[in-house]
Amino acid sequence: MANLIPQIAEMLGLKLGEEFKIDTSGDDIFKITESGVWMRKGIDKEEWLEKPFEFVMLCNGDAEIIRLPWKPKKGELVYTFCYCIGSNDKWTVTWRHWENRVEEIALLKAGWIYRSRAEAERALQDVAVEEGVKREL
Repeated sequence: MANLIPQIAEMLGLKLGEEFKIDTSGDDIFKITESGVWMRKGIDKEEWLEKPFEFVMLCNGDAEIIRLPWKPKKGELVYTFCYCIGSNDKWTVTWRHWENRVEEIALLKAGWIYRSRAEAERALQDVAVEEGVKREL
C-alpha cells in the first residue's frame, strides 16, 4: 500500500514538515513528515515524539489546526522587493538567503518576505499601488 501521509497533510492544508499547533494541545507543536506525525512538548524543546493522540482528535474532527506564522530558516532562499537604481524609480522582486538580519525581520513583519518569486510578484502589484511606486517585473 502507498504512503498516504502526504495526501493527509494536503487534506489538512499543511505542507510536509510544516509545524503547527492543535487547539486542544496547549503549547505542544506538531509536524507531519513522510515517516509520520510528530509532536514536540513545548516551543523550546528539541525532542520530537511519534504518533500523538491529539492528531487522532484532529482527524476525527474533534480539534482544530492552529497555523504558526512562517519564519524562514537561516540560509533559506526568500523573495522580497528592491528599488532599481537607474531604472526610473521602479521596484522589482529580488531574492536573498535568509540570515535573520534586522532588515529581514522588519520585512517579514511587514509581510514583505515570500517563499516564491511568483508569490512576491503577485504581492508587488498591490504593494506598488499602496506605496505609490512604479513596479518592474
